[in-house]
Amino acid sequence: MVVVSVVSLATGYYLYQMPPKNLSRVKTEVTVSADELMSSFEDNEDAANKVYLGKVVEVTGKITDVEIKDDGSAQLILASQSMMGGISCNFSAEDISEFAGVVRKGQNATIKGKCSGYLMDVILERCVVIKLIE
Repeated sequence: MVVVSVVSLATGYYLYQMPPKNLSRVKTEVTVSADELMSSFEDNEDAANKVYLGKVVEVTGKITDVEIKDDGSAQLILASQSMMGGISCNFSAEDISEFAGVVRKGQNATIKGKCSGYLMDVILERCVVIKLIE
């Protein structure tokens, strides 16, 4: 009986702590342009980490690259004024599927994702397309 109770509690805790699969219904914590986001990390990475790291960020910018991977997932790069990098937006196959034939280079877009850090590009994970701007 004790084992069943412990397993039930552990399963409940795991499910409670599990993040939602899709960020479309998760509240945006920070809204920013691609240029602002990138320059924040270039100017002071520690300060930018305090503002953006682990947060759900909505960023708007111009798509400079679209890569659909073999597993159906995708990566979009939003341009910034930086010569060093941009905003790398990573999508699961499910989250990009409705936009796969519509998203293209040169298009402006608003993307929501969870900021996981800065490695030449600012990295956003679990992204969803909020709006495509012609």
